[in-house]
Amino acid sequence: MLIREGKVSDINYEKGTVKVVFPGIDDFQSPDLQVTHKRTFGDKHWDMPDLDEEVLVILPDSSEGETGYVLCSYYNKNSTPPANDNRFKYIFKDGTFIEYNKKDKKFTIDCQGDIIVNSIKNVEVKCKNAKVTAEELIEGTCKTLNVIASTEINLTAPVINLKGLVNTTDNVNVAKDVITSKGSVNAHNHSYNWQHDPGASKTAPMYE
Repeated sequence: MLIREGKVSDINYEKGTVKVVFPGIDDFQSPDLQVTHKRTFGDKHWDMPDLDEEVLVILPDSSEGETGYVLCSYYNKNSTPPANDNRFKYIFKDGTFIEYNKKDKKFTIDCQGDIIVNSIKNVEVKCKNAKVTAEELIEGTCKTLNVIASTEINLTAPVINLKGLVNTTDNVNVAKDVITSKGSVNAHNHSYNWQHDPGASKTAPMYE
């Protein structure tokens, strides 16, 4: 068996093979070579090299029905590592990356496009604090929404719209006024039957 360094010149995604050119050997191009992966049965791993990526190849001594294999790629002066410590990092050509910094115990996903998470069962997130920031819209759809806070829930916006019946088991405190389809509650007054309650104001505010 021979081990040589080469450069990927052709990729066949359907077969999972590549062809490799070996500089210095009259630019000889190999036949289709199998690309090795971490897992290929049951649990499967798929990560093909790029064109012009420099790889390490193992070749048979003869061509009698045997094939060669691309073992791995490697860093050199033409392609330098994306980190210089013991963190785990996987970076894509478009700038998207997945990283785990072992020193800081920080896991980062930085995606240049959409992120989609699908589950046929449950999704559970547990943490000390959670923060979601969106430039335009946060939207959710479900049958029942339960929000439980031990102290309070704060909603801050110039306008808060609630559509549907609102039920409460406690008081409703309003700092200014309540506006209904009939007008302002504060501005509405009508005569009170003060004959039955002489101590009451004749214009006690009530809303019908």
